[in-house]
Amino acid sequence: MKNNAKNFAYLLNKQLLSEKYALELKKIFLKIKAKNITLINMEKDIVVPLKSTIKTFELLKGSEMHVIKDLGHSPQHSHPDKVKEIILEILNK
Repeated sequence: MKNNAKNFAYLLNKQLLSEKYALELKKIFLKIKAKNITLINMEKDIVVPLKSTIKTFELLKGSEMHVIKDLGHSPQHSHPDKVKEIILEILNK
């Protein structure tokens, strides 16, 4: 089952990161003028790979990025205290 989830995540990301989709996302991200955008990604996330978040971070000028080490997708379920800690850190700035 674990292999099937990895394969699905890989195929989904391959499709989502296709050139056409990436170009459309880039156009959208470059139009965003909001301030205080914070991206949170997990180091071992196979659904939303870190490289995707890094690309988004580079496009969203003035954004901030947090990477939670050693965790995969959906840490709000597996490690809610860690997620809470990061959110509180962001809100207390």
